[in-house]
Amino acid sequence: MKFVVRNSAVICISLPVTAFLKFFWRSLMTHVVAEPCFNCKYTDCVVVCPCDCFHEGESMLFIDPDKCTDCEACASECPTSAIFHEDNLPEMWKEYQALNAEMVSLCPGICEKKSS
Repeated sequence: MKFVVRNSAVICISLPVTAFLKFFWRSLMTHVVAEPCFNCKYTDCVVVCPCDCFHEGESMLFIDPDKCTDCEACASECPTSAIFHEDNLPEMWKEYQALNAEMVSLCPGICEKKSS
């Protein structure tokens, strides 16, 4: 597969439309759970997610970047301010973007609030 950028648009050659749309959507937007969530027991953010994007690890939550629609509902509900749009992720927590993407396949999904 080959991607070409022309006039700020991504042109995909030899890639099915659904795969292209998934790539394009994924490359545009997602939210990331960062360090302030570590050892946090609140799950307020999970309940408001319309896409069931959250996964629960041993010490923190993670957002599935392939499911996140960038609705921002979770960010405003997070009591520890641990959720950032990937474009606004502080430099010191940039590694959490890859960590979220990696951990969602290893951790179970969560869509209900747990007692804190």
